[in-house]
Amino acid sequence: MGANGWKKEQPKSSVTGSMLAGSLSGALSATALQPLEVVKTRQQLPPSRSVRQIVSVLVEQKGVLGLWTGLSASLYRTVPGVGLYFGILHTLQATTKSDRWLSHPGFESMAITPAFTHFFQGATARGLAATVLLPFTVVKARIESGLFQYSNVRQALILIATREGAQGLFRGLGATLLRDVPYSGTYFAAYSYFKQKFQPHIDQLGLDESGSTALNAATSACVAGGVASAITHPFDVAKTTTQVQQSKHLGIVDAFKTIYQENGLQSFYRGFPARWLRRTLSATISWTVYESVTTWYSAYTQQQ
Repeated sequence: MGANGWKKEQPKSSVTGSMLAGSLSGALSATALQPLEVVKTRQQLPPSRSVRQIVSVLVEQKGVLGLWTGLSASLYRTVPGVGLYFGILHTLQATTKSDRWLSHPGFESMAITPAFTHFFQGATARGLAATVLLPFTVVKARIESGLFQYSNVRQALILIATREGAQGLFRGLGATLLRDVPYSGTYFAAYSYFKQKFQPHIDQLGLDESGSTALNAATSACVAGGVASAITHPFDVAKTTTQVQQSKHLGIVDAFKTIYQENGLQSFYRGFPARWLRRTLSATISWTVYESVTTWYSAYTQQQ
C-alpha cells in the first residue's frame, strides 16, 4: 500500500458487483432499522413526543408491525438507491484518484489530498443517487409521518404527481442535498481515514482476510456514521419538514425559520438520538456487507 493508502482503497470488483452488493446491504439495513427511521421522522414533526409515546401509539394502532410503517417505500428507495450509490462510487474511485487529478492541466499546483478526493467521491455519488430517488424519499417521509393515508407506494406517487405535480415529487430537494451531500462526503472521507488507521491494529488480532475486512469495515463505518450524522442533522429535520407539506411549497429558508420558531436551536436536533443510532448501525451493516460481498464477488469472478 502506498503512503496515502490508495492501493488499499481501489475497488475490488466490477461496477455490477458493487451495485449488487450495495443493493443487498441497503435492503438488509433498511429492513432491520426501519423502526428507528419511523421514530426519527415522527419526532422531527410537532408536537414533541418521546420515543416511548411514539412506539406505544404505533403498537396500539397497528400492532408490532406498525413499527415497520413505510418499509415498502423505504425499500423502493434504498435497494436501487444504495446500489446506484455504490456503483457511482466505484466508478469515481477508479477515475478520480489524486495522482490522476494532479496530472490534469490546472491541477498541478493544487494539493489534492486523499481526504478531499474521498469527500468528493462520497458527496457526488450520494448527490446523484439522492436526486434520482427523491420521489420515493418523499413518499417514505409522508407514510412514516402518519399524516397521509396512502394504500401503497404506487398510489402515493400517482396522487402526488396528480395533485402537486413534479414539484411535489421533488419536494425538499434542496434540504435533501444539503443533508446528503455533506453527510456522504464527510462519511466517506472519515470512513476511508479510519479504515487506514484501524487496519494495523486489526491485523494484530490474527483474523483471516474476511474477518479482518468485516471488522475494519464495521468499526470504521460506526465511527464515521456518528460523526457525519451529528454534523448534518439540522438539514434532516428541514428535509422532513418540507416533504410533509402538501398545501404549500416550503423552501429551505422557510423550513429553517419554521423549525427555529417552534423551540429555538434545540428544534434542529429533534429526533437526533434515533437518527444517530440508525445511521451508525446502518453504516455498520451496509459497509460490512458491502466490503464482504465485493471481496467474495471479486474472488468468484476471478475463478470463472
